Amino acid sequence: MNTEIASELISKLDDISLPIEHQRHYNRRIGNYLEDNQDKWWTIDSRNAAERSANEIAEIITEKLIPNFNSLKSTNDLATL
Repeated sequence: MNTEIASELISKLDDISLPIEHQRHYNRRIGNYLEDNQDKWWTIDSRNAAERSANEIAEIITEKLIPNFNSLKSTNDLATL
């Protein structure tokens, strides 16, 4: 899972001749939110495994991703970063 943020204001300055992946203003992989800073892949082979994985992903989003996004509320926040 990747997370990205774009600023409309900064987009006006982007070099649109570059591929879109080089026009990102902020991006992080879900692994960057984990303690070991490594990507994680979930294996789903049962309903229980799916529920455990969904709960783990929801916890990462709730406890790490959303607070991080809350610190990036403006174009100035992105520029400072």
